[in-house]
Amino acid sequence: MIRSFLLVAATSGGIDTQNLLMTASDGGREFRAAVDFWRASLDEARLVPGVESVAVSSGPPVHDARSLPFVVDSQLTTVGENAMGGDILISADYFWTMGIPLLKGRPFSDRDTGGGPPVAIVSERLARRYFGDGNPLGRRVKLEERSPMACCAAAGPVEGVWREIVGVVADVRQASLDDAPAITIYRPYSQIVEHDMFLMVRARSSADAGRIAAQLRGRLLAVDPRKVWADVRPMRDVIDGSESIGRRRFVLTLLAIFAGIALMLAAVGTYGVMSYGVAERTREIGIRMALGASAPTVLKDVLGDALRVTLAGLVIGAGAASFLPRFIAALLFGISAVDPLTYVAVSVVLGAVSLLASYVPARRALRIDPLIALRQE
Repeated sequence: MIRSFLLVAATSGGIDTQNLLMTASDGGREFRAAVDFWRASLDEARLVPGVESVAVSSGPPVHDARSLPFVVDSQLTTVGENAMGGDILISADYFWTMGIPLLKGRPFSDRDTGGGPPVAIVSERLARRYFGDGNPLGRRVKLEERSPMACCAAAGPVEGVWREIVGVVADVRQASLDDAPAITIYRPYSQIVEHDMFLMVRARSSADAGRIAAQLRGRLLAVDPRKVWADVRPMRDVIDGSESIGRRRFVLTLLAIFAGIALMLAAVGTYGVMSYGVAERTREIGIRMALGASAPTVLKDVLGDALRVTLAGLVIGAGAASFLPRFIAALLFGISAVDPLTYVAVSVVLGAVSLLASYVPARRALRIDPLIALRQE
């Protein structure tokens, strides 16, 4: 569970969170005014010292994206069958800013405006499922949009619009880091814009990120003082505060508490058993030391016996544990329910606890005067 939590946090949904900041605002309900507002906001953000790149998006990772039925002009799609895919509206530099690899084709450009041909970029999962080994570039995809739209404004009609696929990008875990990579269709915000959008800013360094976070909101208000901007937050904090991370952190905290209690009880029990076993050998230890055995030799023998018992317990315990992982398999991410590294690490910890519980009473027994030990019944 610990390794699974670390893997979830490290993946960040398929983006590069280093020096990445996020804020959000409402661009308005009218298409041309909204596009102009976001274009001016991008230009203003680029002027902030330390900014490397900026972009807008209707749905960055760990945020819900609209899900729409779609069809592609591929023979692999059954006639009349509508698949569901995430619909995300972005600016030209979105993939560069987010650190999402462009696998084929091109990103959006300034030519992809409301007056230009409708275009789209699709996720790798969509391309693989509906085009197989074929080339999706130049093929078409149609989202089953309906007018009027409560969420967005468009340059023209949205119903029955076929969009040319101009690029394929790597998969991103969208709504939750626990979910499988989403089937996603990206459209340029300059052709259809959502009312509420996110501004993503990548800084050149962590020091620049701190300065940008302090300055950016004020600079953006210069575009339109009437607009309300969300607090500028590091994307790493946004992900760490997401529901998927929070749920895993809660489960892991409970697991750690109970595991710690179990380990403590096991250590106390082991200490009691080994202490009793050493006490039963007090006379034997006294005789051996009276006959010239050295303390290190006696200690080595006592710990050797403890190690054999410990190894036997670890083997039996590992065998019993191998039947249990299926109960937590649904909570794991990117790791097998029977992970060799985890078993080795836990065995080392439990073995160390057992040996420590044996070492303490053995050292105490060695301090007993051999003559006193020989007089014991």
